[in-house]
Amino acid sequence: MTEQQFDFSRIGRILFVDDHYDDSSVQEAVTKIVQMGMSIQFWNGKGIPPEAIRNVRIVILDLNLLGLDTLPQGDSRYYPAAEALKKIADVTGPFLVIMMATEFDNKDPKLLARAYESQYGTKIPGFVATAGLTKTEELEDPSLLGTLIKNELQNNKSLDLILLWEVLVDRAKDRALSDLFRSDVENTVLALINSLSDDYKESAGRELVSTLLRLVSRRVNIGSDYEELNRLVTEINRKRFSGTPDLVLIHRRMFYTPSGSEPLWTGDIYQTTDQARFNDYAILLTPTCDLGQEKASHLRLCLGFPLKTELVKNPEWPPYTRDHGVLQKKKGNMPDLESWTERRYFKPDIMNKPPSRMYPVWHFAESDEKEMFGICFDFDATVTIGQDDLKHWKRISRLDSPHIEDMLQKFGSHVFRLGTPEINKSPVRLTTARSNRPERKALRNKGERSHHSSSSRSQTFHSQYRA
Repeated sequence: MTEQQFDFSRIGRILFVDDHYDDSSVQEAVTKIVQMGMSIQFWNGKGIPPEAIRNVRIVILDLNLLGLDTLPQGDSRYYPAAEALKKIADVTGPFLVIMMATEFDNKDPKLLARAYESQYGTKIPGFVATAGLTKTEELEDPSLLGTLIKNELQNNKSLDLILLWEVLVDRAKDRALSDLFRSDVENTVLALINSLSDDYKESAGRELVSTLLRLVSRRVNIGSDYEELNRLVTEINRKRFSGTPDLVLIHRRMFYTPSGSEPLWTGDIYQTTDQARFNDYAILLTPTCDLGQEKASHLRLCLGFPLKTELVKNPEWPPYTRDHGVLQKKKGNMPDLESWTERRYFKPDIMNKPPSRMYPVWHFAESDEKEMFGICFDFDATVTIGQDDLKHWKRISRLDSPHIEDMLQKFGSHVFRLGTPEINKSPVRLTTARSNRPERKALRNKGERSHHSSSSRSQTFHSQYRA
C-alpha cells in the first residue's frame, strides 16, 4: 500500500476532540486535511457528543481537554481523555485513537489505554496508535496525519478490514440505488411502497429494508475493493486464534433482542408461564409471509426446555419423560442412566444422540449479562394460540437467519415425513393375483394389523404427553 495507492476516503470520518479549534492555524490545517480526501468532524470533549457524530473510525484526541497550563502526573493525567473516548464509544466504534498533545510522550498511548481500562473495566474499543503528534507538528504539516494513519492501518489489519468492508457497503449502496431509481425516482418509490404494502401490510417497512439490503448485497462482491478485502481475509487467516472461543460473539451472531415496539416475527423466543413442566421457552414458527400478510389469526409455537448440566439429576427433566431412547434404557434399569443421558444431549455422537424431534439451540442467553446455555425445542410439543394470548408471555430474544431457516426446515421434515405401509418392508413373492388366495389374504391382514399398531402407538404417545 503506497502513498499513491492509499485511499483516504475509505477511512470513515475523522473526529477531532479538542477544546480549542477556532483559531486560523487549526482552520488552515483542517482545509489541507479535507483536500486529502478525509471527512472531518469536531467535538470539544464536553457534555454528550452531538447526534451527527457517527461512523467515526479515527479519533484525533487532545490530552489536555480541560485547558490546564500543566497536566498532572499519573493516571489522572489521562482521565479527561478517557472519559471523552467512553462517550464516543457509546455512540460509534471501533476506532483508531491518535493522540495529540503539546508535548507528546511515547509512553502516552500505553498509559491512556491503562487509565481507560482501570476507569471503565474494559479495553478501548479499537486501537491506540503507538505514535502520536505534537500540536505543532499537526498544525504545521497536516500530511503527517495521513502518513501516520497509513502506517497504523498497515500494522492493524483488523481495523483495515473493517474500514474496507464499510467502503464496499457504501459503494454497493450507491450502485443499488442508482440501478433502482434510474430516472423517475418518485414514481419508482411509490410503486415499490404500494407493492410491499399490498403484500406485507403493516410489515411493509421491515420488508422495504430487507428488499433494499438484498439489492445492496448483490453489488458488494465486485470490484477492486472486494478483491483487496478478500486478500486481507486470506492474510489475517494465516494467524490462528489460540484462545478460548468468544461465546458472546457466537451468541450475538445467532440471536438478537428485538425492540419492544417491533412486531412479532418468525424466530421470536418467549419465556412462558409453564416452567413447572420444563416448557420454559417457546419459539414462533409461523412463517414470515403469513405474519407479514396478516394471514395468521393463530400462531404456532414450539416449546423448549433448558439444556443445563445441573438438570441431569432431575428425574422430571424432559429427556427422562419424552425421549424414547432414554425411556427404554430407564425401563431396562440402566445403572449409569444419568451419565448416558448427559452424553446424549451435551456430547452427542453418531451412536448416541437425541431423536430428530429434539432440536437443540446452543449459546442462548436471556440477556448479555446472564449465563449462556442451550434450549432443546421439541417438535412434538407445539401449541397454537391467538396473538392476544401471546401477550401473557415475555419475548426475550430472536433466533436470527440462517439458523431459524434451518430449524424451520428440520421442523417441516419432521411434521411432513411420510410413513410407508409394511408391504414395502419385506421381499414377499406373490404367486397369484387373486385376492382370495392365502398368500394375498395373509399379507393384507398383516398390513392392516401393522397400520393399526402404528396408529395406536402414536395415539398412546400423544395421550401421555397431554397428560
